[in-house]
Amino acid sequence: MHIKDNEAIFLIKPYSLEIKNNVINKELDKDEVLVKIKHASICETDLKIYRGEISKVKFPVILGHEAVGEVIQTGENVTSLRDGDKVVIDPNIYDGVCSSCRALKFNLCLNGGLLGREKDGVLQEYIILQEKNLYRLPTSVDIKSAPLIQPLSTVIHAQKMLTVNPNDYAMIIGMGITGLMHTRLLKEKGAKVICVSRLEEKASLVKKFGGEFFLNIMDKNFQDKIHEITEGEGVDILIDTSANVELIYSMLKHLKPAGQFLSFGITTKIGNIPMYELYYKEAKIIFSRSSLPKDFIDAINLVRNNQIDLNSLINDYVNFKNIGQIFKEYESKLRYIISFDL
Repeated sequence: MHIKDNEAIFLIKPYSLEIKNNVINKELDKDEVLVKIKHASICETDLKIYRGEISKVKFPVILGHEAVGEVIQTGENVTSLRDGDKVVIDPNIYDGVCSSCRALKFNLCLNGGLLGREKDGVLQEYIILQEKNLYRLPTSVDIKSAPLIQPLSTVIHAQKMLTVNPNDYAMIIGMGITGLMHTRLLKEKGAKVICVSRLEEKASLVKKFGGEFFLNIMDKNFQDKIHEITEGEGVDILIDTSANVELIYSMLKHLKPAGQFLSFGITTKIGNIPMYELYYKEAKIIFSRSSLPKDFIDAINLVRNNQIDLNSLINDYVNFKNIGQIFKEYESKLRYIISFDL
């Protein structure tokens, strides 16, 4: 197989992007699939890679790990896919044989990694992937918003690590797309969701995704309002998607005895933890990383059954050649969808 025209977005070094040709010149292995990328999106991890905050990256690298595409050709042993299928990409790289993989914890593979970080990613016109990294999309799922199935799978994975009871107070810090996804899933489980953001314009989205309370962290009475909502008892569940270590420290005091704290946002910064307070409360601290194959299946089913509206999380569609715009405006927006079809 020889694809001579395959434009790709390379990160040459931190803050330096180039669109260059990435020639594909190899025959498909028996379990491999050639995919034409249709739409992709950028997340916080990509932003940190772009800024040079993640040491594992070996430059230059093709960015991106959230994408959907169309199957162009399959290896002879591929049985779950055929030419023309629309697929969402699982960007987790895993060997299937290490102790973590044998325990079915593929997201923690000892020799693994992530597309767009340890291995060239999805921001290219064509990519060759293994069958196990591809999930066929039902025709009822909008392919333009489907790149967000990947982050949804990570939210699903994280919440499987929580115990959520009806009428629990759950507070979420940060109302980016994963914060809103967490809101929707917690609402589905019967929790009373308190949503925290520094952007007042997120209030309408919070309501749409099922949040009962919206609090602006810039409000001088912010802390008092949490106390008032929970009648002084605190929250049963605290989820952070902001990765703001100073804010996390100040919010842990609102966790009630036997409460659960889920650290979902990604940061390379070192922060303080109120060890004695958490001991005294017998709090449960949870970290989640990426997702598993079953989480992708669950995410696809949620979208197919209209239990979550991914289109409401999209700011705009941008041609992949305008990638620089996305990194400049990322922090003040929801998600741009990078299109290879525009």
